Formats: sequence, C-alpha cells, structure tokens
Amino acid sequence: MSILVGLFGLPAASNRAPASPDECSSRSVRGAREGVVEHRVRRPGGFVVKQDFGAFVTQGLVTDDDGPVAVVVGDPLAGGADRDAGLAAMRRSWLAGADEPWREARGTFAAVFWDPQRARVTLVADAMGLRPLYYAAVDGLLWVSSSLRVLEELPGLRKTLCPRGAGEVYRLGHNLADRTPYAEIFRVEGGHSVTWERGEISRRCYFAWDAIAQDGRDAATHAERLAAVFKEAIGLRCRDDRSVVAHLSGGLDTRVVGVTLRGRGMDVSTYGFGVTGSKEDVYAAGFAQHIGIDHQFFPMVSAGSVDWAAITAETLLRSPPKVAPSRPHSLWTGDNGSFVMGLVHLSERLLELARAGNDGALVDAYLSNTPFLARGIRPELHPQFDGARAGIEHELSRWSPDDPAKRIYLFYLLNEARHILDAHFEGIDLHQLDLHVPFCDAAFIAEFLRGPLDAALGHRLYHVWMQHLDARTAEIAWQTYPGHEPCPLDKGEFAEQWTDTDEFRMARRARALRCVGAVMEREGFPHQVFSRTTLRFASWLFRSRLRELGYLFRALAPLRYQLNVARGRLSQDDPAV
Repeated sequence: MSILVGLFGLPAASNRAPASPDECSSRSVRGAREGVVEHRVRRPGGFVVKQDFGAFVTQGLVTDDDGPVAVVVGDPLAGGADRDAGLAAMRRSWLAGADEPWREARGTFAAVFWDPQRARVTLVADAMGLRPLYYAAVDGLLWVSSSLRVLEELPGLRKTLCPRGAGEVYRLGHNLADRTPYAEIFRVEGGHSVTWERGEISRRCYFAWDAIAQDGRDAATHAERLAAVFKEAIGLRCRDDRSVVAHLSGGLDTRVVGVTLRGRGMDVSTYGFGVTGSKEDVYAAGFAQHIGIDHQFFPMVSAGSVDWAAITAETLLRSPPKVAPSRPHSLWTGDNGSFVMGLVHLSERLLELARAGNDGALVDAYLSNTPFLARGIRPELHPQFDGARAGIEHELSRWSPDDPAKRIYLFYLLNEARHILDAHFEGIDLHQLDLHVPFCDAAFIAEFLRGPLDAALGHRLYHVWMQHLDARTAEIAWQTYPGHEPCPLDKGEFAEQWTDTDEFRMARRARALRCVGAVMEREGFPHQVFSRTTLRFASWLFRSRLRELGYLFRALAPLRYQLNVARGRLSQDDPAV
C-alpha cells in the first residue's frame, strides 16, 4: 500500500509555498500510523512525499543525492526485475530521452519522474489506468497525488466544480477521459504519460490499444495462448511469495486466480462474503475443498455497495489465515475478469452497432440504463451537467481498431472498468491492503484483443480458456451471469448471490436515508445548484415510502460533497471533451 503526493515548481523562498511536506503527509494518512514508512524527497523547486505500508516490499523510490527522482505506487512489473530495479531502469531511460520506457510495463501502477535541474516532471499511469494519478497545473505549480481525496483536502489548491465532470459522476458514477469533478484537477489516462516542463503541459499515448490487431488464430489456439499469458501474469505478481491471501466467490474470476496460484504450489488462504447458503457460499466452499484451499466465509446482508477492502482488512485481523502470507498487506482479486474475458457488458447488438458506425444508437443503448436524473438540479443548469452523451461519442471516436466493434470494448475498458477500484485506492490509507489484479495485466488484455470479440461473448471463450488453466476449475459448479453460458453442473438448488432479499432492501434503504441527510443538511446548502423545494418534496416522498427515490439521493450525495470541496464555485467554462 502506498500514497504519493508532490508539489513542483516552488519558488526558492519556502515560506511562499502553498503547501508543505508536513501538510501533505498529514493529509495522506488518516488515523493511526503504526507500520507506516514515510519517504520524503525535497529539492530546489519542489518535493514529493510517499507513505508506504510495505505491500510490495521494496520502497518504490529511486534517487541520487540532489539528483533526479523516480517514485511509484503499485508495481510496474517491468522487465521481470524487482520493483526498484525496474523503476531505476525506467528512470535512466527517461533521463536519456528514450521514448516511453514504460511501454513494456505490465502491472498496475502510477509513477512520477522528476528532474529538478530541468524543472521537468513526467507522470505515468498503467496501460489501463487502473491505479489513479491526479494532477493540477495551476499558477506555475504542479500538484500531484495518487489520491483525489488528498488534493480535495489541501487548502492551498483552489478547486472549482466542473459541471461536465461532476455531471458524469452524477449520471454514470464515474468520469470519462481525463476529467474529474473539478476544473483544475485531471487524471492521467490509461496508457498515457503527462509531462510538465517549466509550466507547460504535454500529453502522450504510450500504449495504443487500438493498434493491437487480430492475427487470424482459431479459437482453440486463442484460448491456449491466453492461458499461458495469464499464468505468466500470475507468476510475475507472485515474486518470491510462498503463501498468499485472496478473495474467493462462487463465480469464476476469483476461482481461476485461486486455482492458478494453487497450481504454482502456493499456500492459498481465501475469504468469501455474502448470503449464507447462496451459491456464493456453497460453490466457493466446495471448490476450495476440491483444490485444497483454506477458505473462510463470512455472512453479510448483501454484496451490494460495500467497502470490500475495509471488510476484508477487518476480517483478516479478526480471523487471520492459518498460514501467514508472505506479504501481509497484499490481496489477490479477480476484479474485471468478467469484463475482460466474459464481455459481461457487451452483446451482439452492441457489436453490430459499433461495426455499422451507428454511434448515436450505440450511445442510446449505453445510456438507456443511466437516465439523467433531472430532479434536484436547477433546470437552467441541466445542459451544463448533462454532457455524458458528448463525452461518450468523443471517446468512441478516439479509436480506429482493425475491427470497429473493439471501440465499444475499449470504451468500457478505459472508462468504466478502470474506475471499478477507485474507492479501494481512495481508502487505501485506512484498510492498508494493496491488490494483485492479474486480469488487468496489460499483456493479457493485449493477447485477448488478438482474437475475435464475438467468440468471447457471454463467457463462451472463458469456459474454454479456464480449462486450459487447470481442468479442476470446471469440476465444481459455479455461479453464472443471466443470459451467459450456463454452468452444466449447476442444478439451481441454491439462491443467487444477487437475490434482492428483505435484508438487502432494508440495508439499501438505510444507506439511502444517510444520503438524504447528507444532501439536505441545512448548513451551506448549495442553492445555486440544487432546488431545495424539489428535494424537500422528494425526501418527504421517500421517507413516507410513497416513492422509491433513494437512487436520486445516492446520486446527489457525491455532488453535494464536491460542491462543498469547491466552496460552491462553479466553472463557467465547458472543458474540451
């Protein structure tokens, strides 16, 4: 686990700095700091602070006395070397002017390269952009952090609400491209680097996903090659570990991670959460026993809208694994597996629309499940906040792959899928768990794109591929998505994990009521954006159980928070899409 914060371009007089290393340090880690190792590097013209809990063993910092600095969170997995050796090699190449030395990095990471002599800083996100890295270039200074929360809390950085960016979060639950809810703050996109040199910003794409072409392979060869690359991705992340901790659900994504780790002779301890007696419980337990994994299951009301990392961290303390993990702050997950391999969000219809170039209908289909919530926001501001359509259309137009259907796949990959772990990384200072996410290995996704998309729809390719990993994967029943390739062993005697139980509905309503309180709090109510009369009526309908309007307040709560961060200031400029 690690968080980095930096401020560059400072004048010689330190008393003029809008933030200090001490202030950045105090904002980075909330609560107890036991076990935290802090690294600080200060040079004329700036500083960088890194807080580390040791998930990746090495410090992730390479520098010389008064010389250039390279710092990373996560692990680039570059060249098979250990993290610091790989980082040092990239720093040397960067200083020598080599073109994009991080192109071969396969891991989940965010890195900062700083040459104080040239007043030059390069920010790099991993190929998918899964590990966040945020920056703001304001008044000749460059603010950088791997946590948006830290930049939100630093008072020296002025924040203005960006209606388009905030509107994307309001409607979609996440931002598109490099936008955030704030006009001053941007996120480094997946496969991109951003260079700030003497106050000027330039951006480069170093990993062109749409340049990966199909090579005509047959389905059997495709599955076999994917299995080999996935095993390689697992091996790279294992380093020298002999015992690990992982999530294990009743589905396939965590299962293939667990069985591949077990196949390497690892001691694997797994944790599962959900409804007792559901497929999530029964199928995970059966599979763990089948392959010799020590598995613990913990009942929960529901799997929806919970902080998995916090729950896992608390559970590890309360019920530690029988075999201590080689790296206690590391956790293996199957996140994004059903997207990358199962195409859970795609359909034949969407691929047809993308191939036909009918982007209007394609965007309509995408937005059909995310209508603009007009209630609550003042009508005159609707056009400013409802910019999701233009953003999606622009994203689709950015790519020119060999198969036009890949555009919708890349849209999901580099927008929706990359945000799936944002909450995890924002709370990483509290739960102190970092992740191994092999499904997001850059080489693995690239290998997937060398085969036809159609063959992978509905988990069809997945079911062939997983048996190339380990035949035991398909010997115990597993949970499937509705409408996708069924499990031949599933007799349907156990409840689905997604069943909307009474307990789930009660928990969901309780969360929504907390959001009502957060939105309607009287002090500092943002009248310039929200219609208080409309929201009072909506909250009365919801509290009286006359209308199910909890979704509205769950969407408005982040917007209210962002307005508070921006102190009610709205940007009047519509940023270029």
